[in-house]
Amino acid sequence: MHGLIDLIRPDLLPEWMHPAFLHDLWIDWRVRYPGPPVEFLAACFLSLLLPGRWLKPFFLPASVLALYFYFGVAFAGGLVVGATGLWLLTELLARWSARSRSPGLPVFTGALLIHAATVWLFWQPLPGVSYLTRDESMGKGELWLFCGIAFTVLRAVLYVWQACRRPQAPRRLDHCLFYILFFPLFRMGPIMGPDETLQAIAECPRRRNPGLVGRGIGWFILGNIKLLVGGYVIEVYFRTFFSPGSRPLLPEFFAPTTQAPCWQYWLGALCFHLRIYCIFSGYADLARGMCNIIGMTTPDNFYRPFLSPSIAAMWRRWHCTFGLWLRHLIYIPLGGDQKHPRLNSFVTFLYAGAWHFPFINSLVFAAINTVALATEQVFGSWWQRQRARQLMLYRLLKRLTVADGLLGRGLRIFYTNMVISTAGACVFDFNYGGIYLLRGMFGLQALG
Repeated sequence: MHGLIDLIRPDLLPEWMHPAFLHDLWIDWRVRYPGPPVEFLAACFLSLLLPGRWLKPFFLPASVLALYFYFGVAFAGGLVVGATGLWLLTELLARWSARSRSPGLPVFTGALLIHAATVWLFWQPLPGVSYLTRDESMGKGELWLFCGIAFTVLRAVLYVWQACRRPQAPRRLDHCLFYILFFPLFRMGPIMGPDETLQAIAECPRRRNPGLVGRGIGWFILGNIKLLVGGYVIEVYFRTFFSPGSRPLLPEFFAPTTQAPCWQYWLGALCFHLRIYCIFSGYADLARGMCNIIGMTTPDNFYRPFLSPSIAAMWRRWHCTFGLWLRHLIYIPLGGDQKHPRLNSFVTFLYAGAWHFPFINSLVFAAINTVALATEQVFGSWWQRQRARQLMLYRLLKRLTVADGLLGRGLRIFYTNMVISTAGACVFDFNYGGIYLLRGMFGLQALG
């Protein structure tokens, strides 16, 4: 018995199992990657007793209270004021669009004003919760990305886009507030249009059934497991594979002073990508779970992205609703596949990178993805010609099962994940833009 007591003494435990360390890590995880408050989850179950016409009046104040409990009165109040301003701005832009009979310029103006009004939040810490973190402050970009502001901007632009395309449709302030503040979809999507969201909440009473509630609970549990894996398991346990001073998921991993073997940089980028997937898809699963509980369905946001055989397929499977937003609001208006597709791809990826953080990392992110897509398209065209002519190289690789077999698919999946992991790690390097990470990946540390 005495030996068992000795085993659980805190002074005999390793650092990563010490109660004080676990407590600090728990507080940090709950602040940086928190799931929904228990009170809001209880509100989802309570809504099952309400008639359909009461759902929007019920969830609007419930969402504001959830934002207040998590981020403070300044954050919640600022969002309410901002959503009200968005509704007023949209009314003016819709009238402009009706007079000009073209939504292009009003939508562009609205998007520009929305981004100009929120860009300062990239560098703004969040008072009221920063004292809970071990760093004593939230890092650059955390308020923007992990507290829902980035996705709020996307929804706001989508609200303006839809209003300018249909300027005669009625728009109510309470509907705008509900669309912007609805808590399950607030933090990290999925991104749904205003009409789609309002229609889905209106159909909740008809869709409610025990099976959908059960699936919602399952999605909710899965989302919390992903957040636990992304925020704790990968961050703590995966560090044991790396040398001191070169551990991924820490700022020092991207620093110019880091010295590590090339394989550690590549593995670190893959770990970073896996962690980001766990966090983003975990929030999407939480949102899907809460929406299913109340009878609301949401679109898929992640569809097996790590099994994608190409870069293009990866971006169709990774954060699907964000990809659709980029396609319909940036890529297609620029000309899509008809005019300068590679330049349009670069500009689209440049915005996607700057949306994460407006620094040199957005240029690196756009360059990696554009070059990878162009290389993939050129190689694909060449390979189709080889297949059509049944040339010797194709027959040889087919005999070795590299062309169309399991090995070939595995190689394409490996290549896709390495490229996307490198681009993803670079876009989240807010200090150096991934420059020193790329240098280490290719063994160029000696260049200084």
